[in-house]
Amino acid sequence: MKKKQSGGFLGSVVGHGTSQNFSVVETLYHPQENLSCHSHDNAFVSIALRGNYYERSGSKTWECATGAIIFHAPGESHADRFYESGGQLLNLELFPHFVQTLETLGFQTGDRIQLKSPYLLQLGLRLQNEIRRKDTAWELTTEGLALELIAELIRQRESRISQPRSDWLSQVRDLLHDEFRKNLTLKELAQSVDVHPVHLARAFRKRHHCCVGDYVRRLRVESACSDLSTSSLPIVEVAARNGFADQSHMSRVVKRYTGLSPHEFRQRPVPFIAQPPKDYQIGHYAAQPCR
Repeated sequence: MKKKQSGGFLGSVVGHGTSQNFSVVETLYHPQENLSCHSHDNAFVSIALRGNYYERSGSKTWECATGAIIFHAPGESHADRFYESGGQLLNLELFPHFVQTLETLGFQTGDRIQLKSPYLLQLGLRLQNEIRRKDTAWELTTEGLALELIAELIRQRESRISQPRSDWLSQVRDLLHDEFRKNLTLKELAQSVDVHPVHLARAFRKRHHCCVGDYVRRLRVESACSDLSTSSLPIVEVAARNGFADQSHMSRVVKRYTGLSPHEFRQRPVPFIAQPPKDYQIGHYAAQPCR
C-alpha cells in the first residue's frame, strides 16, 4: 500500500522517551474519537491504561478495555474508535534491530497478539511513570522494564499456545478472574480442581511466575484502577467492591503496584494538548485504506 503521510502516533502525545531498543509514547484520546485506518512501520505494543475502545483490522474486530495488551506487527493496518470515556494508551515501539533479535530467537513478529494481564499492565504503569519522571536513571530503567514486558508477553503467548484451556491450572486461573474479589483460600482452590494445595502453589508459580496471592492482588489493583479512572465512586467504595479490607489497605497496595495513590491515580489525566511537540519524531504513521 502507498503511504499517504508520516509522523508520530495518533492522538495527543503527553509523554515520550527513547532508549536503545525502544521508544515509549503515551497518548490520550477524546470521547468517541475515531482513528482512521492506519499502519506503523515498526512493531509496537499498546497498553490500554484507561478507557475502552474497539480496533478493526481487515475483517476482524477486537474489543479492548483497560488492561488490554496488543502486539502489533510491522505494517499492520487497523482503525480504532473510543467509547464515552475516551482513552489513554502507552505505546512501546520496537526498533528494527531489536525485532531482528527477537526473530533470531524464534519469536514470530508477524502475528498480532492480544491478551489481558495484570502483570503486564503493572509494567506499563511503571513505564508511564519513568517517561514522566526523566531522572538520571530513567533511560536505563525504561530499557529494563521494556525488556521485561516483551519477555513476559512472549511467555504468556507461548503458555496459551502450549497449554489447553481445559487443564486444571487454567481452571484455577479462570476461577481467580471470576472470584478475585472474594477471599478464596489456597485449600478451596485446590479442592475445586482436586489437587493438593502444595502442588497447586508450586505449579501456579511455575506457570505464572508469581504466587496465587500476588496474582489476586494484581487482579484487584487492575479492577480498582479501572473503577478509579472510569467512575466517580468514592474511593472507600472502590476498595470495598474490589476485595480490599478497607480504603487504607487498597491505598497501600495500589501505591506499591502503580507508584500512585488512588487519589493521585484518579487525578492523573493530563489536559489535552492541541498538537504533539514540534520536535516529536518517534514512530512512523501512515493513513491508508483498511483491507
